[in-house]
Amino acid sequence: MGLIRFAAKSSLTGGFIYYTVQGGLWSSPEDSIKFYQGIYSKITPYIKEYASPDITAGIATVPSATTMIGCSRGVWNKAVKISFRFLSELPAHMSNGIDSLMSLPAVRDSIESIKGADQAPAQVKPQ
Repeated sequence: MGLIRFAAKSSLTGGFIYYTVQGGLWSSPEDSIKFYQGIYSKITPYIKEYASPDITAGIATVPSATTMIGCSRGVWNKAVKISFRFLSELPAHMSNGIDSLMSLPAVRDSIESIKGADQAPAQVKPQ
């Protein structure tokens, strides 16, 4: 049963990736917009025609391509700012991580045993 489930999930994932690559989602921004507009034009009529208002009342409508472009620019800029902030604070993150690791008894004991082995005099075997 597990093998069939894995095969089904892998097939669906592979098919989705193949479809998006062939559609141009992962190429230039212009191709991505065309891909999204194609999906939008295919899905929206079915939602309007077949879904009852009771079901769609709580669901937001599919955003247009211009809305998606504006949102993606904002998200991209925010991601760049967060990435640079993380990089600027990386030394503090590393210091805090090392301090938290050193506070663990197992790590502290391991380091002390290594230091003790380095400081112990070498034993000479008689021949």
